[in-house]
Amino acid sequence: MKFSKYIYTVIVLLIYIPLVFMGANVFFPKYTGAESYYQPEECVIPQQLGSIQDLKTQECYKEQEKNRIAFEKEKNNYNVRKYLFVVIFSLISLLIISFIKTEEVIKLGIFSGATISTFVSTLIYFNTKSKVGFAVLVLIFILVIYYINKNKKALFD
Repeated sequence: MKFSKYIYTVIVLLIYIPLVFMGANVFFPKYTGAESYYQPEECVIPQQLGSIQDLKTQECYKEQEKNRIAFEKEKNNYNVRKYLFVVIFSLISLLIISFIKTEEVIKLGIFSGATISTFVSTLIYFNTKSKVGFAVLVLIFILVIYYINKNKKALFD
């Protein structure tokens, strides 16, 4: 493959990656931007005698911590769906380029984009500990090995 053809591969790659992550945020908009972290309400306790005020303040902070943990748990469950969106999209992309006829530069761009997107999303959503995500990741790994083996001449010439 000539060097100039790699430019087209890079173009496909540079469009594919933001497409996948933008899609994840469009279809799963919750917990993005300002909503991506827990914002506690301020514990405003009216002035009272020392020990009573301290107890109410402690109760308030305990309640905030309980709410933060619940928020993080719900966010993590939601992020499982975002992660699955990205890796399933990548899996489908890899399946399509493995079995259809198209230009090698396009195949290489989509292959690279799907691989990088899968890797980056795994780093971003690592804490989700999704079993389904892991299974899809194993399928992607097998498909990547298959694709490389099937296209070794085009990739390494």
